[in-house]
Amino acid sequence: MKTFAACALACLTATLLWSCVSDDHRLTDTTKQNTMFIDDTLEPIGNPTINGSRLSFQVVSTGCTQPEDFQATASSQDGQCVISVVRTAPDNCFATPRQIPVSLDLNLPDDCSGLPTHFANPALNSP
Repeated sequence: MKTFAACALACLTATLLWSCVSDDHRLTDTTKQNTMFIDDTLEPIGNPTINGSRLSFQVVSTGCTQPEDFQATASSQDGQCVISVVRTAPDNCFATPRQIPVSLDLNLPDDCSGLPTHFANPALNSP
């Protein structure tokens, strides 16, 4: 009976330790994923559109993304109006990643008037 109890205790301890290591690894990876587009790196966006002075697009969120977490800029470059979207605050939540819509005000500079639009951001892949 002592052997069974010792074996059961060893198995339970090993299982608990393994789950802690696995969970810590998952949380670390998720945190890195959520913050990898901070520091002026272009955020992957999907389906960008401009309607008047509003810029709308899709981004991946893990639960805490808000429109205020992004900054959009536009400039005239090589005969095009180039628009860039940067994430300014990380999404540190741990929900299942999903695409969400975001809409921002966009002030196009005068030198972008009448130029074709180009988005500098990489295309968003499905989560």
